[in-house]
Amino acid sequence: MKIGFKVFSNMVLSVLAGIVIMVITCEGSAFAADNLTAGAARAEITPSEEDFESGHVYLGGYGGPWSRRADGAWDDIYARALAISDGNETFVVLSLGVTGISNVQIKQIEKKISSAAGVPTGNIVITVTHTHGGPDLQGIFGGSHEEYRAYVRKQAAKAAAEAVASAEPAVITMARKTARGLVRNRRGGEHLDENLYVLQAGNRQSGEVIATSVIFGAHSNITDGSCTKISPCFTGGLAARLEEVYGGVSIFLPGVMGDQNPITEDIDCGHRRAIAYGERIAEETVAALSKDNEYQDTYKELAVRPSSALIPLNVQNRRYTAAWMLGILDYDLEVEFRAGAPSNYVPDVKLSYIRLGDEILIRTMPGETLSGAGVEMQRQAEPLEYRYTPVLSLANDNLGYLVSQGEWNEDGYEESMSVGKDAVPKILKTYQKIVDSERN
Repeated sequence: MKIGFKVFSNMVLSVLAGIVIMVITCEGSAFAADNLTAGAARAEITPSEEDFESGHVYLGGYGGPWSRRADGAWDDIYARALAISDGNETFVVLSLGVTGISNVQIKQIEKKISSAAGVPTGNIVITVTHTHGGPDLQGIFGGSHEEYRAYVRKQAAKAAAEAVASAEPAVITMARKTARGLVRNRRGGEHLDENLYVLQAGNRQSGEVIATSVIFGAHSNITDGSCTKISPCFTGGLAARLEEVYGGVSIFLPGVMGDQNPITEDIDCGHRRAIAYGERIAEETVAALSKDNEYQDTYKELAVRPSSALIPLNVQNRRYTAAWMLGILDYDLEVEFRAGAPSNYVPDVKLSYIRLGDEILIRTMPGETLSGAGVEMQRQAEPLEYRYTPVLSLANDNLGYLVSQGEWNEDGYEESMSVGKDAVPKILKTYQKIVDSERN
């Protein structure tokens, strides 16, 4: 896992190609309760036998380019979509069961979803599970051939369109629970985010579950680097158990997970160990949705209000620049000259500020957020007194590890795989302006 080329996977791992701000309100909203609808769908994106035989589908997460050619699958992987509408605006959140995906591919998927589902591109959210047993759709580990990439783009659009088309009158339940004993800080740091958040959509009349979305900070790296089989890692066991308990579609969204590794059971097989871990997260999810949990609220009205900021971030890590210049990294970067020397930067990095009524605030981070940076995000939101404040990592973009200046270590592994020291302060400064605006 600590081989140099991993830096580039972390840079582009989970790109979110749209900006969506949701607001779920309690009674008294200007929107009629009957206008709230939700739909969900999934579409398989497992490579075919022909893809495996081609030798041009590589697994991401470990090693360097072309070190792990996929030769089969333990379990299927999926594109999973949730659509929520208030009658005026619709948003779609899509989670892909891959290690990472380039912003080049994300832009194409975004356009296909917009065309297929009739949803504005600004209302589309795309992320990945970050499974270390998933196909590489960014190029740094060897990538995947165009036939497979096109298949993923088609299936992603299909899942999103079906989610929109299947929307039905709904209620939304938001819950939070401290899930102790599931993760550890692999850097030995003092911070640890054990909060597990659940956003569940259910049919208004029947109560039948439409979708269960889980936000939790755990690195999806339980399967080891010697495995050459496609695997959803722990998200497979999580989805299977939640869909068995509730029905509907299960969707995993990564929380503060940059330095948080799973604490797993002593099971020899990495694949079985990952499934067992996913089932443990499912148990915590069920407990979070229990009537006994004081942090659980159901909302019958929803107003969808987009709010986002676009900022450029400098690429201070020379490894990123080298991989891009060599054509290894499939990524949109731009170059400007300063004092006659070229400088790379990522244009229009998207930050989403998601308000759900008066009680829920979700903010996104464009990379693998370390727990120290997560703490700073929480402190920043405290004056607003929201009841639920999850941070969604690997969202809108992925620029490697996001390390706060207070925990920066020049010799650290995560720092060597970060876009740079200035990224988190600039992101926090942008969010602070939004927070100050809301307070005023």
